[in-house]
Amino acid sequence: VGTPTVSGNAQIVEKLTIETGSKVTINGNLTVPTVSGATSTTLVVTGTNSRTKPSVAAPPIAAFPKLPDYNATTWTGWTQVTPGTNSFPCNGSLPSLSNPTIFQATAADDKCRDVSLNGTITLSNDVTIFADSFDLGGNLTVKSSDPNKSYSLRLIVPWPTGEKECPVGDKKDKDYVIKMHGNVVVDKPAAVFVYTPGKVEIDGGNVEMRGQIVACEIDHNNVVAIEYVPVKTPGAGGTTPTP
Repeated sequence: VGTPTVSGNAQIVEKLTIETGSKVTINGNLTVPTVSGATSTTLVVTGTNSRTKPSVAAPPIAAFPKLPDYNATTWTGWTQVTPGTNSFPCNGSLPSLSNPTIFQATAADDKCRDVSLNGTITLSNDVTIFADSFDLGGNLTVKSSDPNKSYSLRLIVPWPTGEKECPVGDKKDKDYVIKMHGNVVVDKPAAVFVYTPGKVEIDGGNVEMRGQIVACEIDHNNVVAIEYVPVKTPGAGGTTPTP
């Protein structure tokens, strides 16, 4: 009964009972041994427990990376290829590569700017594809030609020039879409980096991949299992990758 004040620290050894109408103020630390971490710099009891907690600032929100289209200054050490309508990734299989290679479909004929991939892609080096959109239909498997080398495939829809925020409406839902409408499997030690300022749609198959998906929106109606593996990509918080 009353309103006692404890100027220093206090410890509850067995039990503390506060009667209704009473008030106990502890200005120091209160230690309750049977409850892990139950300490407080100020404890005020008025029939029920109340505890002042130190304020904690919210962590900063990381800015969404804005990856532009290919430029030679950023992608040093890479071989750039403008694909033809009868060559990968517009048509045909990925050839064997001796250097890390960029296929810039965004600079190709209109028929090749929207890339469809299926079947098995065997990486003999690091590969990056810039395109207006991607359709990973059917069944797609990505693997490394060497079980001891973690080659990476980067599928990038570039950030649209002049856009300050993630696009909305048809730009997000139709123009910059990466569709995964079949089973997508990435075998270890290969990894895949998927990037779009629009939407990634996962529908019609299961995804079991190693790598990263970076998108303004992700919609999925199927099983998605992603083993996070950082894939260094210029402009996305990493340095220029090396083979």
